[in-house]
Amino acid sequence: MAKENGSFPNGLTRFYPSDPAMTPERPAGIGLVDPYGRAISTSDLAAFGPQISEAGDPESAKVVRRDIPVLQITEWTTPRITQALQEHMNGYFSQSAFLADALIGDDRVAATLGQRMGALFSRPMRTEPSPLDTTGEVAAAWDAAWNKFAPTCVLEELASWSHLLGFFLAQIQWDTTVTPWQPYLKPWHPTHTYYRWDTRKYNVTTMDGVESINPGDGTWVLGTPHGPYRGWRRGAIRPCAIPWFARQLSWRDHARFNERHGLPIIKAKSPARSDPVMRDAWVRGLATMGQESVVLCPQNIDGTGYDAEMLEAKDRTWQSFGDLANRADTAIVLALLWQNLTTEVDGGSYAAAKVHEGVKQTATRFDNNTLTETIYNQCARPFAAWNFGNPDLAPRKTWVIEEPSDHLTSAQAFAAFTKALSDLKTAGYQLTTDAVAALAFDFNVNLNASQMKVVAEQVAPPGAPMDPGNEET
Repeated sequence: MAKENGSFPNGLTRFYPSDPAMTPERPAGIGLVDPYGRAISTSDLAAFGPQISEAGDPESAKVVRRDIPVLQITEWTTPRITQALQEHMNGYFSQSAFLADALIGDDRVAATLGQRMGALFSRPMRTEPSPLDTTGEVAAAWDAAWNKFAPTCVLEELASWSHLLGFFLAQIQWDTTVTPWQPYLKPWHPTHTYYRWDTRKYNVTTMDGVESINPGDGTWVLGTPHGPYRGWRRGAIRPCAIPWFARQLSWRDHARFNERHGLPIIKAKSPARSDPVMRDAWVRGLATMGQESVVLCPQNIDGTGYDAEMLEAKDRTWQSFGDLANRADTAIVLALLWQNLTTEVDGGSYAAAKVHEGVKQTATRFDNNTLTETIYNQCARPFAAWNFGNPDLAPRKTWVIEEPSDHLTSAQAFAAFTKALSDLKTAGYQLTTDAVAALAFDFNVNLNASQMKVVAEQVAPPGAPMDPGNEET
């Protein structure tokens, strides 16, 4: 008999997995087993990360969850930021959510976030009906509900949380008095959200108690672009927090530097044994000359030496403030845009602009794919299930992301293509339409059939073979 290694509270006995006599036969079904041969059920899988579930009881659509009012923290210090980031790493988002609120108030963070979100939400949208929706009824209903369900302002708020914290949370509120039911997307501030490591689920504290988030049940929407398990560690709050705080300190210190050194100090010189009344009148008179800093410097003891001199800061230490701010700006832009075209590229570098535009396009496609999948699985499918009886009827709404046109490269390719045609004509070759098409393919020139025919006719008579014209004697 196998040697026991202990018992669990639920009555299951643990055996050494190396004992082949006690390894049970692999069960049928999903075919997944633990190291001891016991079957893993689909309910057990939920403990390894939020799985996309199906819409629950339609009666749950009538329940409105009440969020807790949020009171902001207005002052940040280095220890407080460090603590907020440590808690964020461990799945507690109370302080990091407040920190993200503070970051959004910075002009560089706000502009960079706006550029990232505008690159997606300024694009047109298209609806892809489900293959099962043969009449297009579900797609039309989803289009009609979309503007009320997810206006751009709501999507921008969710995207800002997603970019900074690595996730977003929203509640779907349903108007069940209309047909079909109209959903509304309500963003939730993440400060009352945390991750339970034992159940591997996000939890949120509401005014009515703590709820576990089950994405896809028609109640909550959980966006996790970097994955549901530890994906929040990829949020930009971590690489942006310290540069943001350094930027704030730089602004403060530079303002104090200007206050101290921006206006020169007047050195008021007076005799060391001068009349006190005359000396005070002398200093007061200088102090009324449009600035405040006056330093009295006693001079001669013989009663002579009244004079005034400007004392100015002549070093260039002020440049460090701008350098620190620029480095912080670059760090913030890199974390949010994945590129730093606006801060690092000097002059009119076409190659650099092309590379950075490609990176920007990659980020936009990533945002489009992740947000589209989240909305489809957690919003569109419950909409189709509760209104039309089948979640597989749900359509997909996506933003149209087109590759940027490279007009310079296209012009260069077409110029090389026409030169090759001219060289062949000069050499005495006669081209068919198929030969022109093959040549256009080699030079990456897009021409339709009629354009191919026109080019071939301009180079050689129709139907002429691609042979040297003077070969036959």
